[in-house]
Amino acid sequence: MNRKTIIFYGTPAHGHVNASLYFIEQLTKTHKVIYYCSKEFESKIKEVGAEFRAYDIDLNTLSFGNQEVEFGNKPMISYRLCLYLNILVLDKLLLEAKSIDPDLIIYDSIASWGKHVASISKIKHIAFHSFVTVNKYFNPSFIAYFFAFIPKILRQIYLLPSVLPLKRKLRKKYGLKHLSFMDITLNKGKYNIFSFNRLLQPGGNSFDSTNFFIGPTTLKRRNKSIKDDLDYQKMNAPIYISLGTMVRDQRILQKIMTTLKDTPYQFVISTGISDIKGLTIPKNFILRPSVNQLEILKYAKVYVSTGGMNGLLESIEQNVPMVIYPTQGEKKINAKRIQKLGLGLYIKNLNHLKISIDKLFNQELDKSLTQQLSQIEIADALKLIQEI
Repeated sequence: MNRKTIIFYGTPAHGHVNASLYFIEQLTKTHKVIYYCSKEFESKIKEVGAEFRAYDIDLNTLSFGNQEVEFGNKPMISYRLCLYLNILVLDKLLLEAKSIDPDLIIYDSIASWGKHVASISKIKHIAFHSFVTVNKYFNPSFIAYFFAFIPKILRQIYLLPSVLPLKRKLRKKYGLKHLSFMDITLNKGKYNIFSFNRLLQPGGNSFDSTNFFIGPTTLKRRNKSIKDDLDYQKMNAPIYISLGTMVRDQRILQKIMTTLKDTPYQFVISTGISDIKGLTIPKNFILRPSVNQLEILKYAKVYVSTGGMNGLLESIEQNVPMVIYPTQGEKKINAKRIQKLGLGLYIKNLNHLKISIDKLFNQELDKSLTQQLSQIEIADALKLIQEI
């Protein structure tokens, strides 16, 4: 077997890294993999056998008018940041790629600089996707993205003048041509690997044989468990709520608890914060900064989330129905897909949370479907990498 040298350009975010680790671990059994990411993920990446290299950029110091960057929620700000990151990293990455002389580049679909290094250096490349994408214009995948993102893009169109100089600089310095919003934020390649099942992708059947849906690799990740002090087995059918950064707003957190305080259910909320002073916590609520998500989902009756792909995949594996209150564009797409597949409910307002939980509390999911969605089939993707 021909041993290749592969560069993987990662996106420094937990969901993206976690989705890639099992795949990378399989690659390192027969190939040398150099994985670029931020320092906080160094130990995770080394554990799966890859060589770690840092981007050497502190993302926390990057600011455009002190506006928080949220991919999907603030798409034009995210687009501008991605263009700016290309300007910051391309010189260094191009120089190092020339020294490494890899046989193949694989890049996370948000890491557009990976695709640019490959195209400028004329190196074969593959895109790795941890969330849904667009196949062709005007097919179901495009329509799903159009309705999820266009309203927010139009509301942020005033940012366009600050985007244009970045595009001009990248065109002039590197000769890059494909710098549209979809080029930079989705980065579909000639070959594409998806870390979820085809059924979760809108218009999935329209994706041809150059697209490999390998299944929920995040379920195989190492260091999965967060230790906490809760005994979920002794709880009375808990309902698990994890709404990411949204519940860091104490007003929203208090609204959730007030809405659900008179119900007969036991709730566990992963808040993401330690300071919960000033909150009135009902008797049927337990709040923790973080919980062992994989453990609680073994016993939960309902999972309430914002629709992040990795959490949905973990819930599907455990046959737990979901209430999804999405806050970002691609999560709205996930929510609609989950509802269409009969795996949960999509709500647009927290006022619908109680009635949705009532509907799902005793619902049994189709186990043949959840088993299908939980299967990992990686052989064809590995064969592609060997033969490309």
